[in-house]
Amino acid sequence: MSRRQGKDLLGAGYIQRGRPTAIIGPPGVGKSRLSYWIPPCQITGRDWCGISTGGEPLKWLLIGNENSLRRQKADLSKILGSFSPPERELIEENLRLHVLETIEDCRLDLSDERTRTRLRATIEEHQPGAVILDPFSNFVEGDENQAKDQRATLNDIYRIVQGVVLDCAIVILHHARTGAGNIAQGVGNYTAGNYMRGSKALLGDVRCAINLMPGDNEDFTKLVISCGKANDCEAFATRGLVFNPENFRYDVDPDFNLEDWINDVEGKRGNKACSIADVVEAVRAGKHKRKEIVEHVNDLTGASESTIRRRIKDACEADKIQPTQPRGCYTLK
Repeated sequence: MSRRQGKDLLGAGYIQRGRPTAIIGPPGVGKSRLSYWIPPCQITGRDWCGISTGGEPLKWLLIGNENSLRRQKADLSKILGSFSPPERELIEENLRLHVLETIEDCRLDLSDERTRTRLRATIEEHQPGAVILDPFSNFVEGDENQAKDQRATLNDIYRIVQGVVLDCAIVILHHARTGAGNIAQGVGNYTAGNYMRGSKALLGDVRCAINLMPGDNEDFTKLVISCGKANDCEAFATRGLVFNPENFRYDVDPDFNLEDWINDVEGKRGNKACSIADVVEAVRAGKHKRKEIVEHVNDLTGASESTIRRRIKDACEADKIQPTQPRGCYTLK
């Protein structure tokens, strides 16, 4: 596999050596798990969320205090299952994780000199090419809502990490504001900058901000990823992701519709519903293409496109219809 060389580790500048990047999302959306995929993808040259990776395989260091050793082992075991034995060997050689074994291991507040000393010693020992800090709020010296406290924390992070490895990439995971009204702000030039919780000093510092939002109020496997800021390159297109709980993979959702998602979040669906039976009847009536099924059921029920697409998926899982060729077509089971 050919690799794009240089300082760009993700896309054309979303994660760069020597620069900070933020990944922002509400608690519980899967920021940590999704970020766990970045090092293996960069190390092996695979795409991450449909975005290419580049640079030589780097040593990655993940530092955080919100996930137990049991959770880390479970997540990484699932993730590594998607890679070949040679790839897993390369990943294990280049990936280092912060393990919580003592009370001291859980302390990340950089206002404590002991924390700064331990972090600097860890960087010196492992000499990483990239670090992931998770979550930023636990590193903050003071109040995350105060710009001066965020800036003091960021300055300490840069001094400690890049004071040892000058061109080390820094990926900072941070919480977003919660609630439907705030989640809707994760997309779009006018509102994406308001998605981050607390002071916007972090947003001002990073070269790129990647926003992660829930993709469905009822389906935790659906996510939306958007570029909230891109100083050094063109923003990537907003896309839907589908999480597979069996192998922990995140795949780009080919059925994602941004307008439908925004309408769902903002409560503009019209509260019209459709059933599996409506989908089955559409197929029985000769509507085999997904677009034809959606149009037919929409005319019949007034349900939104995203709702109808979910019912198509439900109908397949219920063995009422099945996918057929060409792709995007269905027939009765």
